[in-house]
Amino acid sequence: MMTLVTNVRTRRDRLADWLVIGVVAVALLLGWGVKTWAVAGTESFTRPEAGLTLNYPSGWLMGSAEDYAFKVRDPNSGPFKTTYQVMADELDPARPVSLVDAVNASSLSRARKLTAFRLLDIETVGEEDQSPSAIWSRYVYVEEKPDPFRESLPAVVLGLDYTAVKGEYLYTFTLVASEANFDEAEEGFRAFVGDAGFGG
Repeated sequence: MMTLVTNVRTRRDRLADWLVIGVVAVALLLGWGVKTWAVAGTESFTRPEAGLTLNYPSGWLMGSAEDYAFKVRDPNSGPFKTTYQVMADELDPARPVSLVDAVNASSLSRARKLTAFRLLDIETVGEEDQSPSAIWSRYVYVEEKPDPFRESLPAVVLGLDYTAVKGEYLYTFTLVASEANFDEAEEGFRAFVGDAGFGG
């Protein structure tokens, strides 16, 4: 004799189904909200002649960039403003550039201009037995007037450069931030460099 088994759904089963549907809907809405916030949380800058498309934090202020292809500052970062800047120097095909020489020249120039400048470390990117494809260099100096509009103590400033050749340009991406803000700023800066199609 065969026993017929019927699938009886209780009110509790139906409630569980609706609960799952509700959780999925909330998760989708949250994902959409996070994506919208992330896109709205940046502004874009393009300099086609230098091959640059950059996304920087929304609310940061574009600075005077006579010596730079790009420069922005965080207005909410204390007396010494956290700054991103990018230099794009067109290369002369007749004179090959050495990244090591470019980093050394930059360090010597800063040592002449900045108080207590010191190069802390250099990290090369690429194969060990070849010339580096890029160089990260970290340094420190003292800014004697971090805010020119008010009396303030000197600030210890940390800097991080990413130097690389791409196409016909030598690029130097720079982060400078006060010692207190540097660790947090470095994470965002590395993402900024990577988002521009560099990094490593």
